[in-house]
Amino acid sequence: MRRLIGLLPLLHGLPLLGYLLLRALITDLPPSFVPERQWTRLYNLVSLLNEFTPWFFLPLPLWLLTLAVARKPAALFATALPWVMFTSLYGELFVPRPAQLSELTGRGRPGEARVRVMTFNILGSSRSAANLARVIEEANPDILMTQELVPSLAQQLNAALGDTYPHSRLRTTGLWEAQGIWSRYPILSEERWDGSQRGAHWQHAVLDVNGTRLHLVNLHLTTPRVNYRSSEALPLPVVFGEVSAARSLEVDWLVPRLRALAATADPVIVAGDLNLTDQTPEFRRLLAAGYANAHRQAGWGFGLSFPAVPRVRVLRRSFLVRFPLIGIDHILLSSEVGARRAMVWPDGGGSDHRPVVADVVLRPHR
Repeated sequence: MRRLIGLLPLLHGLPLLGYLLLRALITDLPPSFVPERQWTRLYNLVSLLNEFTPWFFLPLPLWLLTLAVARKPAALFATALPWVMFTSLYGELFVPRPAQLSELTGRGRPGEARVRVMTFNILGSSRSAANLARVIEEANPDILMTQELVPSLAQQLNAALGDTYPHSRLRTTGLWEAQGIWSRYPILSEERWDGSQRGAHWQHAVLDVNGTRLHLVNLHLTTPRVNYRSSEALPLPVVFGEVSAARSLEVDWLVPRLRALAATADPVIVAGDLNLTDQTPEFRRLLAAGYANAHRQAGWGFGLSFPAVPRVRVLRRSFLVRFPLIGIDHILLSSEVGARRAMVWPDGGGSDHRPVVADVVLRPHR
């Protein structure tokens, strides 16, 4: 009986291993040996699984208990398998890192400018700009980048934040493409990037931070469409995956432009509601353009930011959710910027997203 108990973790570890191997084959390699239609279906399925990867490791503490009961060498191997996979994907998020130690000790290099950055999808249908403004004031960022900044919210937030942030560039046309930047530092220039077939636009601004030119890119990428089918024989629709082709095309458009910015001597911060998690191939392509994830540098935990509200609507049904499920809001940093602390703010102020905040340093030119 003890031997069987000790092997229970394999029921978890082997499917996880299969998922990670399938992910490597499907998302990172071209469809060379699988028919196109089947490859597309597998890609869409794996794409959806990527978004919820942290939750696949929920049984891990249970396997430590089975190991204690079994006390067999085979049980040690069975328990180690899922733990090794978890450690390889997320282990660094639960141990101290050099950036965090620098923040705790107060040590930094001479000439570094310290800046607090915040990205916040404020939800265009939010009813209370006062609650949003309260959250922003509590977080007290030096630079604020917002998404879904519709005109009514823009007017109210500008009235509430104008004294604190004398510099702003607000683009309030539409809903999805509505964005804004508030800053304590002068904004030297601001332009629109149009890289989406659905007409979305993104902001690129250049700030003067105590004599250093800082580039900001404010993003809001397309939400993947969940692919599902309904049946009278089943109480809930059957989910087959997600369709993320539009998001992937947007990343294709962004990568060369972000790479060009990262190649300059100026620091660059890319932030926003990316509508993708750090396990997706699109996220890895953004990092490969010359950026690091602020949360990976100086955050704790999984960085889950959505949904922030107690109730969320999925597949035409409403569900009670008391904590965020996925992390889709991110702050990315070029090599001239380093994170000292990163966090998901605990209050969304009525938005369906929780804001992400990072304390960063702009490193002096080498």
